[in-house]
Amino acid sequence: MTTLPHPFKKVLFGFAFSPSLQLNLHEVTRLAHYFNAELVLLHVGEKTDEKKHSLKSHLEQIEFKEVPISIHWELGKPEAVILEACTRFQIDL
Repeated sequence: MTTLPHPFKKVLFGFAFSPSLQLNLHEVTRLAHYFNAELVLLHVGEKTDEKKHSLKSHLEQIEFKEVPISIHWELGKPEAVILEACTRFQIDL
């Protein structure tokens, strides 16, 4: 039986600091792990020490630690920033 390659190599997750962030990070890292994909985290908003610490704390709790993750912080209109990031980072999903 031949195994087909997964079509997704880069997954973008645009996130806010909502109460469901931990659960969302778990699901998106699980998805990236399943596809053997790189995970690109994107927050459209101000990068503060408090937010950096919060994200670090959440990431320390994820199950799939082998998933390559890059983190990006950008300012602007969320829709425009996310669409531009998808092109710039060659996002598949």
